[in-house]
Amino acid sequence: MSLVANRASIPNPRSVSGSSVIYWLYVTIKREIELSYWFMESNFDAAFVPFPIFTTASLLYRRATYAEAVLSLAYTLLYGFLFYYSTELANNAEGGTIEDKINKPNRPIVQSQTTVAAVKIRFYIASGTWLLLSYTLDVHMWSLLWVVVLISLYLLHFSRIGPAKDLCIVLGVVSQLMACWKLGGSDMHYGWRWVKLIILWIFFTVPIQDFRDVPGDLAAGRRTTPILLGDIPARIYTSLGLVSMEPWYNAVAIIYVLALSAEHGNS
Repeated sequence: MSLVANRASIPNPRSVSGSSVIYWLYVTIKREIELSYWFMESNFDAAFVPFPIFTTASLLYRRATYAEAVLSLAYTLLYGFLFYYSTELANNAEGGTIEDKINKPNRPIVQSQTTVAAVKIRFYIASGTWLLLSYTLDVHMWSLLWVVVLISLYLLHFSRIGPAKDLCIVLGVVSQLMACWKLGGSDMHYGWRWVKLIILWIFFTVPIQDFRDVPGDLAAGRRTTPILLGDIPARIYTSLGLVSMEPWYNAVAIIYVLALSAEHGNS
């Protein structure tokens, strides 16, 4: 075999090293995407979907241009993803042991795909990125409110007491929706009109989500609203919240729509 052939058969160290790095990046990114999905899949509808919807309402209210709408929604989707991702990381880290083994056995920590310590590192990185983005988008006031809620829920353990947890979720909805409205660019006063209606309804109905988690919550020592009141009284409480609030909610919503339409017509 010639010298040229021998040289051709020897792999280029730079090529091998470069290929290894690319493959490592591919595997790492793929794994993070999969883990992110499993972190977030249980609460996607409640935690992420409201972002584009409420921002769109704000954009429609001020009659934004197509270009403005595309840019605002792009920022909203990024902001909403980081909000949701960091929240679910905190949630997974908090419930990563006894509770999730019973209530959510498919979560990554329970499945030994990652550890509580690794989830906390992801949380710090995601939260820091999210706060920087919120400052850039001038919605940091609402982001800081959510940070206070997270501290209350997971460091002060308000999530273990039903009424305190329900109130924290209401404050979280305020921080979420008001940021969305601001990202849409409309007057914050009008956004607050809608948010007041929504949080009033949410406070009385948010314990519904805790019925499914009663076995794990009991094992973890939590005292959510269904546990504090008992199963039947809690179902009556949330049902009354649904039944009594909905007609009033719809009536006031119609009045607001008519009032806003009149204001737009006069402007």
